Amino acid sequence: MIFYGWKETHLKSSQPNHLICPSCKSQGSIIFSRFSTYFHVYWLPILPIGKRDSSICQNCYHSLEPKNMEFNIKNEYKSLKVRTIIPIWQFSGIILIACLILFFTYTDKKDKKTKFDYLNYPAVNDVYRYKTENKNFSTLLVYEILEDSVYVIPNEYEFSEMIGIEEIENDSNYGEYYYSYSLDDIKSMYNEGIIYDIKRK
Repeated sequence: MIFYGWKETHLKSSQPNHLICPSCKSQGSIIFSRFSTYFHVYWLPILPIGKRDSSICQNCYHSLEPKNMEFNIKNEYKSLKVRTIIPIWQFSGIILIACLILFFTYTDKKDKKTKFDYLNYPAVNDVYRYKTENKNFSTLLVYEILEDSVYVIPNEYEFSEMIGIEEIENDSNYGEYYYSYSLDDIKSMYNEGIIYDIKRK
């Protein structure tokens, strides 16, 4: 169940001492207040979606509308609006999402560069995770590298799912026979998705 909604919070208030209420003529009784409404998910503020202003006399509770305000009252009202900013915490969700996007973009680029290096410069004990012909998953252990040939030892076991493949990546599961692929073959298998991951010990 997803909890989301809107919430209003008080931003700033001002009560100028020199202003006189046009209704009851009391001095210093007018309070200007500004509120912000923000959208939240699981009580995490995502972004502000609106603002609301309130101008009321604390003596007679007369509400003052901007269009009906006298010049000096309207100036104080506008001054509060200018001096009030939306707090950064109301953008928490947007900031968090942006940081996550940047993080995953960075890690994805880094992972692609790492895999590119592994493909072009294989090393002994690299492990190629691949899809078998019967649609299972297994691994190949790099045994030796000679010029442009990569010698691998196949894992004697297969796994039915991609997740959890590390359970069969024990040295004891690799037999004694091996065969070779050209470096171009390894790259082609990776590009075609047959080899879907490369681990370096």
